[in-house]
Amino acid sequence: MTKPKWVNTTRQAHLVSLFVRSRGFCVYGEPNCTIPEHHYEVFIESLINDWKADDRETNKQDWKHERKIMHALHEKPCRCVADSTGCQTTSGTIHSPYIILKASVWIV
Repeated sequence: MTKPKWVNTTRQAHLVSLFVRSRGFCVYGEPNCTIPEHHYEVFIESLINDWKADDRETNKQDWKHERKIMHALHEKPCRCVADSTGCQTTSGTIHSPYIILKASVWIV
C-alpha cells in the first residue's frame, strides 16, 4: 500500500499523539464538546488539507529556485555536433526539478 504524498514520519507521529490525547473525541480535551470542528476526524481533515497546501507551496518555491539556477547556468539547451562517420549527434542536457540527465541522440 502506498502512502499519500503528504505523509512523513513527523506528521504521522503528530496524528497518533493527537489521537492518543483526544481518544478520538475533542482534540482540545473538553469532555462534552459539541463543536464538530474540535472532534478528531473533522480536525485532522483540515490539518491534512493545510499540510497539502504547505507542500504545494514548498514545491512551487523549490521549482522557482530550480528555474533560477537553470537560467543562471546560461547553457544552450541543445547543440549539434558532427562525428567522424558523418552522422550528426544532438547532445543536450535535460533539466527537471529533481534530476539532470545528459542525452545524446543520433540523427541519420
